[in-house]
Amino acid sequence: MGPFFLYILTSALCYGVGLGSTLSEFIYPNFTATNLRFVDNAGAFLTSRNNTFKAAIFNPGSQQANFYLCVIHAASDTIIWSANRDAPISNSGRMSLTATGIYITDDKGNFKWSTPVLQSSVSSLFLSELGNLILLDQFNQSLWESFHNPTDTIVIGQHLPVGKLLYSAISRTDFSTGNYSFEVISDDAILQWNDLTYWKLSMEPVAYTDSNSPAEFMTVNRTGLYLFGRNGSVIVIQVGLSTSNFRIAKLDYLGQFTVRSLSGSDWKQDFVGPAEQCRVPYICGRIGLCTPAAGSNTHICSCPSNFHHDQQNNCMPGDSSYSLPVACATTNNGSQVNSSMLLYVRLDYGSDYFYNDFSSPVKCGVNFSACEELCSMDCSCLGIFYANSTASCYVLQDELGSIMSSTTNENDRLGYIKALVSSSPKSVDNNSSNNQTQRFPIIALVVLPVTGFVLVIALGFLCWRRTKVSKIGEGKLGRPNSSSSGDLEAFSIPGLPVRFDYEELEVATDNFKNLIGAGGFGAVYKGILPDKTLVAVKKITNLGLQGKKDFCTEIEIIGNIHHVNLVNLKGFCAHGRQHLLVYEYMYRGSLDRTLFGNGPVLEWQERVDIALGTARGLAYLHSGCEQKIIHCDVKPENILLHDHFQAKISDFGLSKLLSPEQSSLFTTMRGTRGYLAPEWLTSSAITEKTDVYSYGMVLLEIVSGRKNCMTRSLSQSVGDDNSNGGHSSSSSGAGLVYFPLLALEMHEQKRYLELADPRLEGRVTSEEVEKLVRVALCCVHEEPMLRPNMVSVVGMLEGRIPLGRPRMESLNFLRFYGRRFAEASTIEEVNGENNVILLPHANASLTSTTSGSPISFSCISSQQISGPRGLTILNLLLCQLVKNTFLKNERTFLRKIIEMVLSLALERIMSKQQILGSYLSKIYWGHGIYGIESSSFFYFGKPPHLLSMGESTLLVGIIPAPELRSPFRELSRGKIFQARVLKRMVDVGFLDIGTALMVVNQCLNLCLHRAEYIEVLEHLSPFHEKVDAVFIPKQEGLKPTVKKIWDWEAESKIWEVREEMERWADELVRRKTSIVSDTKNLDQYRMD
Repeated sequence: MGPFFLYILTSALCYGVGLGSTLSEFIYPNFTATNLRFVDNAGAFLTSRNNTFKAAIFNPGSQQANFYLCVIHAASDTIIWSANRDAPISNSGRMSLTATGIYITDDKGNFKWSTPVLQSSVSSLFLSELGNLILLDQFNQSLWESFHNPTDTIVIGQHLPVGKLLYSAISRTDFSTGNYSFEVISDDAILQWNDLTYWKLSMEPVAYTDSNSPAEFMTVNRTGLYLFGRNGSVIVIQVGLSTSNFRIAKLDYLGQFTVRSLSGSDWKQDFVGPAEQCRVPYICGRIGLCTPAAGSNTHICSCPSNFHHDQQNNCMPGDSSYSLPVACATTNNGSQVNSSMLLYVRLDYGSDYFYNDFSSPVKCGVNFSACEELCSMDCSCLGIFYANSTASCYVLQDELGSIMSSTTNENDRLGYIKALVSSSPKSVDNNSSNNQTQRFPIIALVVLPVTGFVLVIALGFLCWRRTKVSKIGEGKLGRPNSSSSGDLEAFSIPGLPVRFDYEELEVATDNFKNLIGAGGFGAVYKGILPDKTLVAVKKITNLGLQGKKDFCTEIEIIGNIHHVNLVNLKGFCAHGRQHLLVYEYMYRGSLDRTLFGNGPVLEWQERVDIALGTARGLAYLHSGCEQKIIHCDVKPENILLHDHFQAKISDFGLSKLLSPEQSSLFTTMRGTRGYLAPEWLTSSAITEKTDVYSYGMVLLEIVSGRKNCMTRSLSQSVGDDNSNGGHSSSSSGAGLVYFPLLALEMHEQKRYLELADPRLEGRVTSEEVEKLVRVALCCVHEEPMLRPNMVSVVGMLEGRIPLGRPRMESLNFLRFYGRRFAEASTIEEVNGENNVILLPHANASLTSTTSGSPISFSCISSQQISGPRGLTILNLLLCQLVKNTFLKNERTFLRKIIEMVLSLALERIMSKQQILGSYLSKIYWGHGIYGIESSSFFYFGKPPHLLSMGESTLLVGIIPAPELRSPFRELSRGKIFQARVLKRMVDVGFLDIGTALMVVNQCLNLCLHRAEYIEVLEHLSPFHEKVDAVFIPKQEGLKPTVKKIWDWEAESKIWEVREEMERWADELVRRKTSIVSDTKNLDQYRMD
């Protein structure tokens, strides 16, 4: 009996020890765990393979009734998932694994939580090294995973898909579901409190939008936080962080979304949103006033001035006769209480509410009384905020959160909390009432006349006072009076930035005396607002929109664009014909002043940061906005520098606000020719790749610290005997250097350090320079489709994607421009800046073959036609030859044959589109002694970039006016030329009949006299019948500015080329007699 008893006791002890031992990786059905059973292991019953994570029945606090099934990171004891968060158990509660799933019951066997119904029977429960708790079937296929059912945390390797939410806990030790939630949506990630948004990931300065593709899931990894789309192949939003092997993203119980990494045994906070705790909706309780603590990230809670703490520590109105109403279940059109029993307790000035920045006002263009009435008639409304600048009304519905106290005074919204007046009627004495009734007639005879007189005086005073106050209030509220704003008050647009009064901006800028710059859109002035905030005020000239409402609509679009690398629009002003934009002030000015000036040298890392910030800003404009925005004027002058050299792009989207005349100027007359892409000279569509080209040119200037086109002193020749005819990009001594060509040659020779700014004095490596140069060369490919998009540029600069490989065949055009630049003999300053118009000598000739075959024009290509707006000899030659083919005023038969020969030669080697491209090249560089803008406006009433192809050919055909004579005197001859050019273009097939008819419709405004133009059109059938229907008289009085930019010496070189053409033409005429008849037909258009 003794040995048997000893055996039973030993078996029981062994069995008990086995039950309390932690298992590794797998457990199987019919397993049961309680905290008491595994108390020696702190409730842990299962670990992952390397003990990185453990599953436990765990109590995060000291309350014995709050035990949860958890997955815990072992090294830090951090809970990453919990099962029964809303149904905790005691330490004797059970977790059971069965063939149908996981079940949690309390110590009495009552059900608390379980996994959902599964597709097949459970074979095992597996805890992975990533912390994922997985139910497996007999084929080791997943039936259920904790990663697919997150609570408030995700870890590396876990995806949070769109539509799946994280919910905060109630407190640090109570895991019950709180009121804060985190959700990934199609284009962002948001935080909400009771379904009200109070934070967006895209608002964070460190969050970069890389694509406008729909997001599919969010994840954290070793390098940061990411929103991915297209099955993980596209980054939508990223937050780059320092590298860490273990990182979690958690929605904490306070309502902040945090990303933390484990460094040793300590947690490091990498990211938090919102960073300001006062932006958390319920951080200080109901109506609690949250004020940021000075010098820290903490806050101070108190009650607003007109409120006090009650016994439950809640904020209540200071007057005990007031009480706070409770919102009804649903909104209705009538109030549940008499409006006379309602009043509105004002909040402190500068107070704001979290939801105001994420909601649209319920009403715009209303006064405060109307806003108050809206709330009074809605029983779900508990308070209002009224924005003075936009006359907008915001309502607080259903539940009140905390109030934010602003420290910047940028908010102009005034807050009011609805309150009920609790009054009890006083008892009335009957006898007293009778006595008063008897005395009333006597008293009335004396009191009523006096009261009436006093009342009349009081009403008159109040009316006068109200009129005066309203006038003053209009200025304080930022709403200009009728004389300044016109019909601006007749409409309202939600989402507008702050509207300033014109007089307020006059005072801020000292009557617009503090001029700090002038761009393509107007002058910029430095200003100081009453709250001591520095701003930059831009005056927009010649507004092209139809009415102020269109102006406000466009301002709404620009004002809603927020990115850390874009200049923030703080407000605007519409004052009669004056339209002003108010921007944040950039203390370090523009990049060109810092980069090209005589101040401290930008260090290499600062240059890289500027390049990366600019790229991120452009990427956001191209792919992060709801409406794609093409900047069209990327240059150092439009890249502003804030503190710590943070790059911010300015003037984005402003082309929408300009008239067509102004829109043309910023691409042709504002000193930006060195940054314009080749497609500007052709009829190709202008896309975001145009900005990429400009960015590439800016990036090269950032590398060199100098303008791409300028005179430099070089000590040695670079690029001797290169593959293109042994041309050298520069010579010893002082000379003209085209830096993009130099960069191309140094890239081929892998001599990158020679491209860096010499002022850096060796403080940069060859690899660092190579990175930026290769990115820049990829950006300046001649074909737009070969250029990377700005999202890819950001990826290359950050090192996330491999560097692109510059395509030499698409960069050879730089050699052509570089040669022409080095040979340039005429340099003209434009607008007083270091931008030049290059009119090089002609030093090339056209060659013929001895066999009499067509002339070799191998040196002519679209590259030479559609390059930067420097006038090259071949562009000039082609323009002149094509023009002579149609228009040259020569009486001799031989000249007509030569012109026909040239026309035939051009048509054989070039497409019609290329020839028209040569016309456009001519147009952009002026007409005779007059600039192209002047000629275009004079003849067509529109800027060059709006001309149709037919109008472009007509403009090229117009004869240049003598230098000292007005173009009006040449109008009659010009019209005849236009008519002949038009017919010729139709005859040779350059224009079809439909386009020609359109040209007629658009060109009749050239006429001073209707009869004279009809006479010109008599021989242009079938166009003459269109005259009556579309005649538009030309307005007189336009005087174009004389601007001599033509290189007459280069033009004279053409005759040297023509001598060779004449010899070739003689032989061709003998062989092809049919040309004679064509020439006779052409001769009828000869100018007398």
